[in-house]
Amino acid sequence: MKTTLIAALALTACSLFAFTSQAAAQGLALTYSVHQKTKITSVSPQQVTSKIILKFEDEESTVDNVVTLLPTLLGIRAGKEERIYDFDKKIYTLIDHDKKIYNVMPLHTLPLARSNLRRQSTQKAFDFETASGTGKMVKTMSGVALDTNGPLVDLDTLYASASDNQSKHLVRFLPTAEAKIFETDGGRMASFRLSQTAIPADLNKAYTRFLVYGPVIHPDVEKQIAQSTNALETLEYATNDHAGRVTQAVWKLSGSAPATAAPKVPDGYVEHFSLDDTINAAMTSAQKPGPGTDYFSKQVKDYLLAGDPLHALLALHEMLLSLPSKLTDPLDGLTLQVLSAGGSDIVEGTMLTLTQSYTTKGDLELSNKALIRAKKAAPDYTHLLDIFRARNIRQQILLDEKAGLPFNEREFNKSIKMDMNAITANPWLATAYADLGDALFANGNSMLAWTCWQEAERMKPDIAGLKKVNELKTEAEKQFPEYF
Repeated sequence: MKTTLIAALALTACSLFAFTSQAAAQGLALTYSVHQKTKITSVSPQQVTSKIILKFEDEESTVDNVVTLLPTLLGIRAGKEERIYDFDKKIYTLIDHDKKIYNVMPLHTLPLARSNLRRQSTQKAFDFETASGTGKMVKTMSGVALDTNGPLVDLDTLYASASDNQSKHLVRFLPTAEAKIFETDGGRMASFRLSQTAIPADLNKAYTRFLVYGPVIHPDVEKQIAQSTNALETLEYATNDHAGRVTQAVWKLSGSAPATAAPKVPDGYVEHFSLDDTINAAMTSAQKPGPGTDYFSKQVKDYLLAGDPLHALLALHEMLLSLPSKLTDPLDGLTLQVLSAGGSDIVEGTMLTLTQSYTTKGDLELSNKALIRAKKAAPDYTHLLDIFRARNIRQQILLDEKAGLPFNEREFNKSIKMDMNAITANPWLATAYADLGDALFANGNSMLAWTCWQEAERMKPDIAGLKKVNELKTEAEKQFPEYF
């Protein structure tokens, strides 16, 4: 299964991989030829009488994977893509050797992303089962699905409390003289053999982590392989996430040798902060010094002198959303001048919208009307006003879902676009990154969410909602120790 890593955080490349020659000498390099075939079928969950195929894809490839094991580092290079996991610094780096670019992110994003992926995959499986018209889990749905503590988990466990499915498709382990075999009632799931290549004791942990980060296999298989002191020689497996994706793969060891050096980002490669072009462009610009307190305060004063309280209010609010409180607190007097300027119902309505949170349909409608009027009066501040419009859209989606309505993907994507437009217009608008991160994480895109949170924290660490970043790090280390 092709792994796509959406990445992000600005860190200095040259300091990432400082390993002693002794650590490098203790390393081991394993070369695997990996043949993989994936079938992807999309099925409409809205159809209640029959399953309608919307998309069908076949992907097949054979790529050499070079796995570098070091006591505190794991490297996996597959063709032009390379992933380096640093367990001391708790970061990983994705390198694209074709484009000569790299991305750096915290390790915490990986288990959290997998956790979100499991949630989405499970929901898809339920949707597909509803689409089949049975209204309950049936025997053919048992098997394995994407999971948090390893790529796969038995579906009977997931569905036990949600259906009357009584099938017992648990994974069975059948060791033979030739191979160790895993199967379910649906047939063989995986088998593997071990080579005579010994894993040095100080590399056992890195080897176990390779099984977590490398092939997408059931955790029971991971554990069996990791218990051996010898390297994996051949692994054949098939997975079916019951949400439209079936993968077959063969990992075959073609050679092993001492690792003479730790993998690192080559000189001259360019750091990309996100694989999303819009966010990467904004974050690249944001590395340069942005507008400061003096710039914004002069704007506010000029608007007040010109008798334009609406623009003064918007300039003030853009400053509050962009800069840390320690830089804006000294301007409390200026804030009072703006708030006392008033002058029209457009200004007053906009002021309320920018300072209040709305939780009912009626309040949201009033707020949206105020935002639309303000955008007509100050079109040059559309990017700022759309941040609040995006918040209102997502709040309305939550209210609709609580009322039993389906998730409105079109409106959600519209709100995402508004936040992205805001950071394109002002790459230093920290709160727009934070809002975008919240929305993406709630919708399952943990990788890109973390990219946005990290940038918001870098520019304006006192954003209240960013407390979740450290909480999620702590949660990830506690719930998913195998990643660390």
